[in-house]
Amino acid sequence: MLKITFKSQYRKASTAAGRGRLTFVYTVAGSSKELQAYADTQGEYLREDDNGVPLFFSTRYYGASCNLLPNADESGFYPDTSELDQLAALADQYGGAVGDAIAKKLADKLSARGANKPRTSPESSDSPASSKPDKSGKKKLGDLG
Repeated sequence: MLKITFKSQYRKASTAAGRGRLTFVYTVAGSSKELQAYADTQGEYLREDDNGVPLFFSTRYYGASCNLLPNADESGFYPDTSELDQLAALADQYGGAVGDAIAKKLADKLSARGANKPRTSPESSDSPASSKPDKSGKKKLGDLG
C-alpha cells in the first residue's frame, strides 16, 4: 500500500484575492509496482524530489503520514483519512472533557511534531490520561492512540 509522509509546505505566490494558497508536500513510498502505478496516473504532472522520490501535493494537511489509496476507477490516488474522520466524529459526539481528550489525540495525530515526539510514560505528570488500568481493571482514555 502506498504511504505519504509529510515533507514540507509552502505558500504559492500571492494573488489579487489575497495571500497565496498554502500547499503541503508529501513523499510517496510503496512497492515498485505501486510507485509505477502512481507515476502512471500522474503522467506529465509527476514531480520527484532531488533523490527521485515521487511527491504528492495537497492544499489539505493529512497529518505526519497516511495511506494513499487508488480511486475506484484507478484514475488517481487519494489520502485515506478514515481514522482521522472517526476520531473527529468521536470528539464531536462526546463533547466536554471526553470530547476534549479525543480532540487532543486527533491534534497529536495530525501534528508532525506530535507524531515524532516520544510518548511520555503513563506515570508522567504531564500525561493527560494513563494507559494503565485503573482499580476497576478498565483502561483509561489515553489508550485511544
